[in-house]
Amino acid sequence: MAARQWEAAEAYHLKALEMEPGFLGVLIQLAELYVATGRVDQAVSTWQRVLGVLDLPEQAEEIGRRFQAEGSDGYFRTLLELSDEIGLDDFYRAYLHAGLGDKETAFRLLESAIDRKLNGTSFLACWPVWDPIRDDPRFDDLVARLDIPPTSTD
Repeated sequence: MAARQWEAAEAYHLKALEMEPGFLGVLIQLAELYVATGRVDQAVSTWQRVLGVLDLPEQAEEIGRRFQAEGSDGYFRTLLELSDEIGLDDFYRAYLHAGLGDKETAFRLLESAIDRKLNGTSFLACWPVWDPIRDDPRFDDLVARLDIPPTSTD
């Protein structure tokens, strides 16, 4: 996904899910791909699969209802509300806040994630999910703190 080869990335994730249908990491990354490509409805369906694997059928229904009523904001808000229950860390919560346009909270959580060296922070510079806040100067400052060579996302 970092190279924005969406079709190839989607095919790869779908193939992985054929081999292991309940692979949560792949399902979650696939949902992120769908959001990045404007297919939030498919992200909702994918998160419903995640919540099914986690045996949370009521929450799976709720994310669908909220998306229908509120659009993508309902998707992001529902995941934030479920974040403790489903074990989403500050790095993922930052992504959700960025998706809602809440840059202040997104940056505060990203700083925490970087300080704590949470899983995924090393991909901050190239991961497309950060596009909503990439143009903020604080983003470059956070990437510089990682001391990783810059990567083009174009």
